Amino acid sequence: MLKQSYLYLILQFLNLFVGLFVTLYIAQNVDMQTFAIFAIYIVITTIFMTFSFLGYETMLIRNILHWQNTNQSNKIINYISYAIFSRLITSGILIIPILVYIYYINIFKFNNEHFLLFSSFIIAGIFTSLTNANGLILKAFNRYILSFSIMTLSTLFGRLVAIYIFTIVGFNGFIVTLIMIPIVSFVVSFLYLKEYFSVKQIRYKYFFKFKKNKYFIFFGYLNYFKSSIDQFLISIMLSVEILAVYNLAKKIEEIGQSIVEGFFDPIIQKIIKYKSNIKEAIEYKKKIYLIKNIFLLATIMFVIIFDLYVKEIIHLAKLEHYLNLDIYFIFASWMPVLYLIYKIQSNIIYLFDDQKTLFKIDLFIGFLTTSIAIIFFMFSSEEYIYLNRVIVGIVLIVFFTYFYKKHFYNKSIFNKGNK
Repeated sequence: MLKQSYLYLILQFLNLFVGLFVTLYIAQNVDMQTFAIFAIYIVITTIFMTFSFLGYETMLIRNILHWQNTNQSNKIINYISYAIFSRLITSGILIIPILVYIYYINIFKFNNEHFLLFSSFIIAGIFTSLTNANGLILKAFNRYILSFSIMTLSTLFGRLVAIYIFTIVGFNGFIVTLIMIPIVSFVVSFLYLKEYFSVKQIRYKYFFKFKKNKYFIFFGYLNYFKSSIDQFLISIMLSVEILAVYNLAKKIEEIGQSIVEGFFDPIIQKIIKYKSNIKEAIEYKKKIYLIKNIFLLATIMFVIIFDLYVKEIIHLAKLEHYLNLDIYFIFASWMPVLYLIYKIQSNIIYLFDDQKTLFKIDLFIGFLTTSIAIIFFMFSSEEYIYLNRVIVGIVLIVFFTYFYKKHFYNKSIFNKGNK
């Protein structure tokens, strides 16, 4: 049960370590406003990757192996062509609102000094979106190692190259390298898919097939509001100095969450194979909870030690010039603990409940995250802004515990085994 989790966790840890190293190294060697430029790069590329998605890749993941077995090659070529082409079209549409966003932050946050630099992030955003599509398509062919290599390892090595360029020519060279990484990744990944892409397969009247995938599309869009909307809102509502500090704290939260997901997602996913055997499903769930409780205890102990020495850690990392970073780090360090508390319930719900219910849950979480973030950004003092994430985590513990026991559990296979 744990072998796959250990392997995935090691690979994730390697990627996270390099990502953390790059973030801290840049943060150490530039001022807060310059580091905020890096945060804007992340905001823009994330928007392109999220909102260019029209659901074709999800349809491929669910069907492509079946289509291969039944010799439906035309359908494979059709959907792959539309998946890549749709990313180009939607990315082109996104350029207009992104330029408005760039114009605003450049004038009101960066003294009208970086419009061309920010505009160049659009290139990275488009190719990040295309690379994301290619990676998902490769997963659909069950080529997970290749997909991981292209989507993750290329970024990993690219970041190391970017750091090397930074030591030679400075921050602008670092940013230019980051822009080039998704371009190279797309070209390499497309070489494995070019035989399945055909412009001849693209017809305007069939382009709107994506409407059939509306729930898959909305899930992707709502996920942005669940996980990334806070950084976008800060870049608009607050100073670039706060954005820089917030981005560093968010990195701590993301690392903790990724470790939890890397370890538990493969374990929880396996519960699906016990759907036809209720007794085994219940026993397997008990094992998961036992592992979770041990993991939770170890995580709490680690977080306590981290918080006790947070100022020393900041000093060692040479990040003292980021104001209130110790308070932000303390709040961020508890997010993986809160996430782990409701992780199993939420995953099981997302594995077994119907699409409309999951859509409503995501809609609620997206609204909750956005609303609490706006309230804190408007009324909280600077040092307690990251508390919005903790409040969201606590509310989600209550929500998923209540929903699992009162709505999901009564109709699930786990309750049938107790009758």
